Amino acid sequence: MAANLSNVMGVVFLQVLHDSVHEIEWLYRLSKENSIIKGVVAGIDVANPKLSDTLSDIQEKYDRILVGVRHILDFEADGCKWLESDAVETGVKTLARHGLSFDLLLRPPLIKSAIKLVKKCPGVKFVVDHIAKPYVKDQTGFEEWRQEMKELSEFPNVWCKISGLVTEADDAKQKLDVDLFLPLVQHIWGCFGEDRVMFGSDWPVCRLVHFEHSHVVKLYRDILVACGASEGQLRKYFYRNTCNFYGLQI
Repeated sequence: MAANLSNVMGVVFLQVLHDSVHEIEWLYRLSKENSIIKGVVAGIDVANPKLSDTLSDIQEKYDRILVGVRHILDFEADGCKWLESDAVETGVKTLARHGLSFDLLLRPPLIKSAIKLVKKCPGVKFVVDHIAKPYVKDQTGFEEWRQEMKELSEFPNVWCKISGLVTEADDAKQKLDVDLFLPLVQHIWGCFGEDRVMFGSDWPVCRLVHFEHSHVVKLYRDILVACGASEGQLRKYFYRNTCNFYGLQI
């Protein structure tokens, strides 16, 4: 989270490793040394029938550092089948009973299956990461993406991170092109509203395309200003909404 370009008030760490309790342990130790770490969205197998026991153990050992769970769907041979499975439905409902949310790391072909999962889990808080990675580079599939994201937004328990766009652009010029990203962000802003969108830096992944954290903050600020966002709405996007979604006290 960042309130402005020079003042990072806290961060939520998003998983790097897949199904790794060791990563949570490492981050818990770091959080004791670095108060800027406010929460962790961990890589935990939600399809594991012993999920509840795993979560109870983590929450007992590592206090309140765990705020949510994410699964890297690129690791699945069939992401749609995984999202639609009974085991995943059971698992994400278990997250809610432990006071945790689920980050949906989607690409466009997976959105329909995510909608099916969300329909079955009205008591679970979901957030779509990176606006589901529309095909910025190819400039294709936007109409279907728009329709499906609109449908997802109609569930009040689903939020969206306006993030992850620069790694989808084709070249250095595109990565800085506010006008290129503006229609996509305007759509998400219009669908989810100012209270259910939040910032994601995608750092350090953004460094693969030579973007630093400050560059990402400036880009999204410029895009949202072009959308007509006020300073109050920007504060919600960069700070308050993340606190509300993940239950952070800052």
